[in-house]
Amino acid sequence: MTVDVILPLPLDQTYTYRVPAAMTEDAEVGRRVLVPFGPRRLTGLIVDTGPPVEELDVDFAVKPLLDVLDDAPAFTDEMLRLTRWIADYYVCGWGEAAKAALPSGTDVKTKRRIRRTDAPAGDWAAHEAAGPVLADLERHPETTLTALRRRVSGRVTLALLRRLERDGLVTITETLGDPSVSAKTETHLRFAPAFRHDGAAEDLKAQLRGHKQKAVVETLAGLAAEGPMEPRQAEVMERAEASYATIQSLIDKGMIEAVEKEVHRSPLDDLPDPGDPPDHALHPAQQASLDAIAEAVAARRYETFLLHGVTGSGKTEVYIAALKRVLAQGRTGIILVPEIALTPQTVQRFRAHFGDRIAVLPSQMSMGARYDAWRALREGRYAIAIGPRSAVLAPLENLGLIVVDEEHEHSYKQFDPAPRYHARDVAVMRAHMNGAVCVLGSATPGLESRMNAAWGKYTLLEMPERVPDSSGEAAYIGDQPHGRLWRVNISSS
Repeated sequence: MTVDVILPLPLDQTYTYRVPAAMTEDAEVGRRVLVPFGPRRLTGLIVDTGPPVEELDVDFAVKPLLDVLDDAPAFTDEMLRLTRWIADYYVCGWGEAAKAALPSGTDVKTKRRIRRTDAPAGDWAAHEAAGPVLADLERHPETTLTALRRRVSGRVTLALLRRLERDGLVTITETLGDPSVSAKTETHLRFAPAFRHDGAAEDLKAQLRGHKQKAVVETLAGLAAEGPMEPRQAEVMERAEASYATIQSLIDKGMIEAVEKEVHRSPLDDLPDPGDPPDHALHPAQQASLDAIAEAVAARRYETFLLHGVTGSGKTEVYIAALKRVLAQGRTGIILVPEIALTPQTVQRFRAHFGDRIAVLPSQMSMGARYDAWRALREGRYAIAIGPRSAVLAPLENLGLIVVDEEHEHSYKQFDPAPRYHARDVAVMRAHMNGAVCVLGSATPGLESRMNAAWGKYTLLEMPERVPDSSGEAAYIGDQPHGRLWRVNISSS
């Protein structure tokens, strides 16, 4: 069996690798794999399967996969099609587009280690570029290429090091580094199976002499009675004022057990409860816009709407109402907002309506939190993703709605590195691929969106007036040279 693999390089092609017999069951489309590529080892993605090696019409040896890195596919067929489109439309490598859809820090990377041999430097000592390298290696006989380049002024090229290797002055070896990010776990404690019956804690205390050990047993029993059958080890140690050595001694005696549990990292952990959502009745323009969007949602029909609403016209309320219709169908949604608008207040407005069904993906969140959110979205634990441009690539299935708020914002354009995509255009294409609705909202729509609406590609929805505040005090003053002027008593956002 062979597989076609894409690599995170600016190359417009796939590479064929042989699947060792031990990896046949795991090497399925959508999983990441570790592959040899020249002298390097790279993290690639399987995009297709092929015939056995003997059936290939090639005159070279097909290299084998080194490892399959995922327990489940990281990419669905829909995400493979979307990243393929991004690569074609924005003229970059398919592997580069696929890498943008994965959380950073998950690649398995190779490190080059440089070691100085005992061979004399000879004429190389006076070489303009090699001399400083050899001098540094005298002080640091074994180092990494990155560290060598950091210490030696001037450009330390691999070509130079290869020449020194051929002359026997250095050796270059490739080692694999671990991914920069992984699941975070925390140690929890529980009684061993033989001591989980009523009265077991008293029996254990009778068998123990140490004061601290008895305190741990009492604390563990007390926490279990309060609810958490497997409390955190740190909490038990704090309450019992016990050390790790005390915990370990009880584990060694077979009285308690330690179990590792995953900790989900989320920026929402630091936010207070959002409270109950406000009960707003939609105004006529809002209701008309929602009715048009809801009709497309109900029909499960692709359609892009340009929601042109002045500031304060209540576009967010329309997004929320439309998203409720989508979730009622068992489908999912993506809400894109400019980074500057991704504030706790914005997040809390959605949380008030949708609770913990939301994953928030701000660009400044830690790699660990982003990795946790990505896995939870891929596994279907969240139904909504909210974030800046990269959230358009969130691994949600069964999409029903994508909203691009403030669609004119330049921050939706990725300038560097590749893929240099525009999240608004990717949102439209992804909605099309999924038979979903895309809503582009703005008080000042971009020229492209206005023209697409004029040409009939998008459906234009107008919300030309501000929604009165909760007190209802909004008065029309009259037409002015710059447009209509209103006096509004604003008591809330």
